[in-house]
Order: sequence, then structure tokens, then C-alpha cells
Amino acid sequence: MSCQDLKNQLGGDDKCYSTQTTAKENNKEFRIERVSDKKESICRVQIDACLNSDQRSRKCDFLFFRVKTDDPYFVELKGTDVLHAVSQIKETVNWVKKYKALRKENVYGFIVGGSIPKSANQKFRLLQQEFQRDLGKELKRETDKMIKRL
Repeated sequence: MSCQDLKNQLGGDDKCYSTQTTAKENNKEFRIERVSDKKESICRVQIDACLNSDQRSRKCDFLFFRVKTDDPYFVELKGTDVLHAVSQIKETVNWVKKYKALRKENVYGFIVGGSIPKSANQKFRLLQQEFQRDLGKELKRETDKMIKRL
């Protein structure tokens, strides 16, 4: 699947799609680092304020598609409310499923945000388990920067 194929399925303007492997916002960064195949194709989709501009729906900031394996990486670059970020990723996964079939074992969620209070750690672990049971393979979070190595 190419970026154009993905655009045909999800819609939106060309400006929402690129082959960049990095997303930055509010001093938070998510980056894909190609280790084994330096030329592997990645399609980056800006979801929030571009592809899905519906202000009433919660959605994550970016979606990266690993073209070779069709793995979607849902990314939220968040200030402090990590628990809200989980719901944004979940809603975006469900929104994308309306347009494109996703295999649960290939769906990943990544949150790059501020630290969370210890009291929220337990809740986050429960949300991770719920994500894995219902939507995808893995839900991870880091504080300021996350690198996904392929």
C-alpha cells in the first residue's frame, strides 16, 4: 500500500499525507528509525486539524503506516493528560476502521507526553490491557521523545 492508496481509502487533501518519519508538536517528538531497511516506505498522515477536522470528535495527532507490513502506528503528542490521549487513539483507530480494514495484531498506539502522577499509572496499565484486548497489539508511552525502530 502506498500513501496514495491510503489517501484513496481515508480521503482528505494531499497536504495531510507525507513520507516524513517524524512528528513534532509542543516539544514532543515521535520518530521512526529505519534500521534493517533504510528505504522502507512510511506514510505519515496528519489526522488532527487536517484529515479529520471535526472538532467534536477526539482524535490523535498522527497516523504512520508502515507500507511493507501495513502496520498502523497511531501517535498522540500530548502535554499532560495521558489518559485523554488513550481515548483519542482509541477513537481514531475506530474512525480509521470505517474506511480501512485493520488487523488487530498490527495496530500500535504511541503517546508522547508529560509525566503522569503515580495514581494514574495504575489506570494507564488498565487502559493498556483494554487496548490490547479490544484494538491492537501494543500501547506505549514516553515522556518527551519516542523512537520506533524498524
